[in-house]
Amino acid sequence: MLDINKLIEFVKEDGRLLREANMTAEDVESKEGHQNFVTKYDKMSQDFLEEKLLAEWPEYTFISEEKSVQVQLTDAPAFILDPIDGTSNSMHS
Repeated sequence: MLDINKLIEFVKEDGRLLREANMTAEDVESKEGHQNFVTKYDKMSQDFLEEKLLAEWPEYTFISEEKSVQVQLTDAPAFILDPIDGTSNSMHS
Protein backbone atom coordinates (compact mmCIF):
# COMPACT_ATOMS: atom_id res chain seq x y z
CA MET A 1 0.00 0.00 0.00
CA LEU A 2 1.26 3.47 -0.86
CA ASP A 3 2.26 5.49 2.20
CA ILE A 4 1.57 9.08 1.14
CA ASN A 5 3.73 10.48 3.96
CA LYS A 6 6.72 8.46 2.76
CA LEU A 7 6.08 9.64 -0.81
CA ILE A 8 5.97 13.27 0.36
CA GLU A 9 9.20 12.73 2.31
CA PHE A 10 10.99 11.51 -0.85
CA VAL A 11 9.69 14.38 -2.97
CA LYS A 12 10.70 16.97 -0.37
CA GLU A 13 14.17 15.44 -0.13
CA ASP A 14 14.48 15.61 -3.92
CA GLY A 15 13.31 19.23 -3.83
CA ARG A 16 16.02 20.12 -1.33
CA LEU A 17 18.65 18.58 -3.62
CA LEU A 18 17.32 20.52 -6.61
CA ARG A 19 17.24 23.83 -4.72
CA GLU A 20 20.95 23.38 -4.00
CA ALA A 21 21.70 22.92 -7.71
CA ASN A 22 24.00 25.44 -9.33
CA MET A 23 23.13 25.00 -13.00
CA THR A 24 25.64 26.04 -15.64
CA ALA A 25 25.57 25.84 -19.44
CA GLU A 26 27.64 22.63 -19.25
CA ASP A 27 24.78 20.97 -17.35
CA VAL A 28 22.33 21.31 -20.26
CA GLU A 29 21.82 19.02 -23.26
CA SER A 30 19.46 19.49 -26.19
CA LYS A 31 16.88 16.83 -26.96
CA GLU A 32 14.84 16.26 -30.09
CA GLY A 33 12.36 19.05 -30.70
CA HIS A 34 12.22 22.83 -30.43
CA GLN A 35 13.56 24.22 -27.14
CA ASN A 36 13.60 20.75 -25.63
CA PHE A 37 16.34 20.40 -23.04
CA VAL A 38 17.47 18.04 -20.32
CA THR A 39 19.86 18.94 -17.52
CA LYS A 40 22.03 16.82 -15.29
CA TYR A 41 19.59 17.81 -12.55
CA ASP A 42 16.64 16.28 -14.45
CA LYS A 43 18.61 13.05 -14.58
CA MET A 44 19.76 13.33 -10.95
CA SER A 45 16.19 13.87 -9.77
CA GLN A 46 14.91 11.00 -11.88
CA ASP A 47 17.58 8.60 -10.60
CA PHE A 48 17.08 9.66 -6.98
CA LEU A 49 13.30 9.24 -7.09
CA GLU A 50 13.41 6.00 -9.06
CA GLU A 51 15.79 4.47 -6.50
CA LYS A 52 13.74 5.63 -3.50
CA LEU A 53 10.30 4.87 -4.91
CA LEU A 54 11.10 1.42 -6.31
CA ALA A 55 12.94 0.41 -3.12
CA GLU A 56 9.82 1.28 -1.13
CA TRP A 57 7.23 0.09 -3.66
CA PRO A 58 8.84 -2.51 -5.97
CA GLU A 59 5.47 -3.59 -7.37
CA TYR A 60 5.08 -0.20 -9.07
CA THR A 61 6.18 0.62 -12.61
CA PHE A 62 8.40 3.69 -12.99
CA ILE A 63 7.99 5.87 -16.09
CA SER A 64 9.99 9.05 -16.56
CA GLU A 65 10.33 11.63 -19.31
CA GLU A 66 14.12 11.34 -19.25
CA LYS A 67 14.22 7.55 -19.23
CA SER A 68 14.91 6.05 -22.64
CA VAL A 69 13.31 2.69 -21.85
CA GLN A 70 9.76 2.35 -23.14
CA VAL A 71 7.39 0.87 -20.57
CA GLN A 72 3.94 -0.37 -21.40
CA LEU A 73 1.20 0.82 -19.09
CA THR A 74 -0.98 -1.88 -17.57
CA ASP A 75 -3.46 -1.95 -14.72
CA ALA A 76 -0.53 -2.19 -12.30
CA PRO A 77 0.22 0.94 -10.25
CA ALA A 78 2.80 3.29 -11.74
CA PHE A 79 4.79 6.37 -10.90
CA ILE A 80 4.92 8.75 -13.88
CA LEU A 81 7.58 11.42 -13.47
CA ASP A 82 8.67 14.58 -15.25
CA PRO A 83 11.68 15.41 -13.04
CA ILE A 84 11.75 19.15 -13.69
CA ASP A 85 8.62 20.34 -15.43
CA GLY A 86 9.62 23.45 -17.36
CA THR A 87 13.34 22.70 -17.71
CA SER A 88 13.72 25.60 -20.12
CA ASN A 89 12.31 28.02 -17.54
CA SER A 90 14.43 26.61 -14.73
CA MET A 91 17.55 27.11 -16.85
CA HIS A 92 16.91 30.88 -16.85
CA SER A 93 16.10 31.36 -13.18
